[in-house]
Amino acid sequence: MSGLIGELKRRNVFRVAIAYLALGWVIVQVTDVAVPALNLPEWVPSLVFFLGLIGFPVALLFAWAFELTPDGLKRSEDVLPEDSVTSNTGRLLEHLSLGLLAIALGFVVWDAYLSSPSDEAPPAAARISEITESADAPPLQASIAVLPFEDMSPAKDQEYFSDGISEEILNLLAKTEKLRVAARTSSFAFKGTNADVKDIATKLDVGNVLEGSVRKSGNTLRITAQLIDGDSGYHIWSETYDRELKDVFSMQDEISGAILGALKFHLLGEQAHAAADTTNMDAYNAFLIGRSRLNQRTREDVLVAQEKFQEAVRLDPDFAPAHSLLAATWIFLGDQWETDSSDRLSPEEVEREAIPALEKALALNPESADAYAIRGLLHTQRYRFKEAGADLDMAIALNPSHALAYLWRSELRFEERNYLAMLADKEQAYALDPMSLEISEGLARDYRNFWRPEDADRIADRMEQLHPGSLPARRTSIQNLTSLGRYAEALPLLKAATKAYPDNERMRSYYAWSFDFLGLQDEALAFGLPDLSMEVHLVRNEPEAARAILEATTPEDERYNAVLWQGMQLEYWHGDNDSLARVVAAYTQELERRGEPWQERCHFDLIQYYRKLGQGDRTEQMMARCRDETVGMLEAGYLCPCSWFNLVLVAILDGQTDEAVRQAHEWLDKGDSYYGVEIQPIFAELKDHPEFPTLLRRNADQIARQQRIYKAQGKGSDNS
Repeated sequence: MSGLIGELKRRNVFRVAIAYLALGWVIVQVTDVAVPALNLPEWVPSLVFFLGLIGFPVALLFAWAFELTPDGLKRSEDVLPEDSVTSNTGRLLEHLSLGLLAIALGFVVWDAYLSSPSDEAPPAAARISEITESADAPPLQASIAVLPFEDMSPAKDQEYFSDGISEEILNLLAKTEKLRVAARTSSFAFKGTNADVKDIATKLDVGNVLEGSVRKSGNTLRITAQLIDGDSGYHIWSETYDRELKDVFSMQDEISGAILGALKFHLLGEQAHAAADTTNMDAYNAFLIGRSRLNQRTREDVLVAQEKFQEAVRLDPDFAPAHSLLAATWIFLGDQWETDSSDRLSPEEVEREAIPALEKALALNPESADAYAIRGLLHTQRYRFKEAGADLDMAIALNPSHALAYLWRSELRFEERNYLAMLADKEQAYALDPMSLEISEGLARDYRNFWRPEDADRIADRMEQLHPGSLPARRTSIQNLTSLGRYAEALPLLKAATKAYPDNERMRSYYAWSFDFLGLQDEALAFGLPDLSMEVHLVRNEPEAARAILEATTPEDERYNAVLWQGMQLEYWHGDNDSLARVVAAYTQELERRGEPWQERCHFDLIQYYRKLGQGDRTEQMMARCRDETVGMLEAGYLCPCSWFNLVLVAILDGQTDEAVRQAHEWLDKGDSYYGVEIQPIFAELKDHPEFPTLLRRNADQIARQQRIYKAQGKGSDNS
């Protein structure tokens, strides 16, 4: 044995082993650093270690069998003892080993004490953001946007399948804790734009972007997915899946699950699985088309979406998501739609169609976040706030990335007079879906009311940048001006919006009333709106002309409720108590028909009318609500100039005339005005106060200033 060991030493086998191990250690350390830096696949370090491991016995065998001589490499048995230079080679190997060990030690010291935390983690882990917490939102870490997969098939016939793959992955990711997922409407807004991935990540405020493609060749589908770092634009992970085109839904389910598992491994170190909602390809295609059209929110698109969802549930009655979104179409065709009221469904029609669809969806999938969120919206619109809160909370618990659930829940926060929580919900919705016009418009409205006009303008500018010329973007810019009393500057924008959307009656009405707010009554009358015409006649003290409009209007007229509102003011000033009582009764019956619990809500003028009728005891709940709302708004800072006037009305109704005058001066200080304020039934109670003429003069001066600005713009009206 001693002879063998001696021969191993003479042939430098031990020295070769030490040198090999030292060199291997250095290579492993270098590989660990180089792989993430060069964005190499994660299996490279394992391959390097494996090759080094199998090379070790080969190196030892080589050292035993061969000897390095001045004449080159020779077999050991061919070298005479007196010609051997193994001692020199041994010293060289010792020096090499020491040098390699020094390098390895340097790596260890650098890794342990000198490297920064960002150098220790691979890029995928570095994208995980610091956990943020709020009272209503779960902790959020990694963030991702799932872009619509591109259809690269020669026939371009796989678009909806491509969208479906993307949507399935997005929906599964959205249910993942600690992962913030950009909403579908935001991600899909970049479809077909060829935008830079880093720009997309910046606009959606995400750290990672998933993109991919689908290519059909014969009976084979090739699906490619790529996870990209949003800051650097470098690929973190990619994979290609080739599948035979047989069971499309099983294939989609399998691939979505595989991609999801890979993403969660790279982002969160977790695993996941997918569950298919339907196995009927025709139903699924109809659903995808319907969902795409529903997101547009125009009446025409919602009607098409409704037809597609009805087709989907006819083809597959157990397709839960189609039932949920079918219910949403009924709701949007009711209170959420923005055209003539004659086109809107009645509350009874909405509930008759929407509730069974939602019940079916939840029976099929008791954990459907969409169904809970949509039912919560329906409850909110029917003033069933307790039920709405339970449903919306459940939707968010099931899907912490459900942006619309946060938006719709914010309306409940308003009803609770919890204005700061309301804003927090809207900001959370915007963070999840910054491309959504509906969410952006709602957040801008809150920023206006919180007296944050710069933030409201920022949202409006971004809406216009992302959706040029869209009605919500135009409307937001207009309301940002009118909320500050800047009607003259808003009128050109209103004119342009009305021309761009001539069939939108709400925008046309807004345009018409803005002329009235500026005191341009002839221009206002030219629009022919009955309620606006009554307002002009009342300011001009022409009660008979106003009464003729009231008597000619029937419940079938689209502006019937607005005419009744003006009719109450008409009878308050120019009628007797019996005629006032009749119009008040008709108006409150309309509120009841809509399901509004009006006795529990704040209606300033109704309080005044009931007091004149000697029925002030009927207004106690309304008055308490008005006090709570205005005090809560004042404490939260939720009062823009346009709503400051409410403080004046509350003070008058409470008999605090001096306080009302003080608030009226402050309201005017903020730049707002009210043409015809002298006939406003509550404000007119100040007529005996010494400051009343001053208030009227200040109000008239502000209106005159706005008229000068309007005329200086050289803008003529177009009332057609």
